[in-house]
Amino acid sequence: LTAELDLTDLSEDLIWRHLITIYRKGVDKIIIKCNEKDLELIHKLSRDLNGMAVTKYGKDNLIISELIPPSTDFDELFRRSFHLVINLSEEILLDITNNNKEALKNMELRDFNLNRFTDLCLRILNKYGYKEHEKINSLYKIISVLEEIGDEYKKIGCIYHDNPVNVDKVILDNFAKLNDLLKEYKDLFYNFNKENLIEFYRKAPLLMTNFKKIIKGKRLAEIGILISLVTILHLIKNLSEENMVVKL
Repeated sequence: LTAELDLTDLSEDLIWRHLITIYRKGVDKIIIKCNEKDLELIHKLSRDLNGMAVTKYGKDNLIISELIPPSTDFDELFRRSFHLVINLSEEILLDITNNNKEALKNMELRDFNLNRFTDLCLRILNKYGYKEHEKINSLYKIISVLEEIGDEYKKIGCIYHDNPVNVDKVILDNFAKLNDLLKEYKDLFYNFNKENLIEFYRKAPLLMTNFKKIIKGKRLAEIGILISLVTILHLIKNLSEENMVVKL
């Protein structure tokens, strides 16, 4: 499968968005037209397309081709993505609790590692499908939401790194409860049953009530953290709804 992209006169962000979108689609070869000044940038960005590399250069064009086919063990990559999101949530909470601003300066690298796995999962679904075809759309959405959750955790880390305040213990306690809810969702995905589903939906609204109560009177950095925590909660609830589509 070959695709052609015209990346002339685009910003770096838009160039990357075009590349990662076409990568996720499962394309084997990308023929690119671009400004000469962007050749080096596109070459650099292509290194983040797992298994692909620049194979031909021109004055204002290049070709990126797949050199190493992706592992088709989707289930293992998917499980690893879950693990990375949960690790990210725990590490950020620990760093904020310990006032470890320096540990949070590499948030882009932590999030990048997660994105490599989620992007590869999406590429595999598009390129090879899945053994249970009826689950493909739901799995695609779940992976995309996991990536969004990772982005929100990254945002929390960046907020604290730029504004290293002593975060209220009540916020940290509810942060921990949210992380536990994420782990409970993972358990619910792999061990779906009615009792766990009921418990999950009991805890989620209680946590939302807590966030609404504690936001009053907080400092700007704390409010930013709380907003991202609320967003993560909404995303986890979206995951649980899609989970029912997969499991029922």
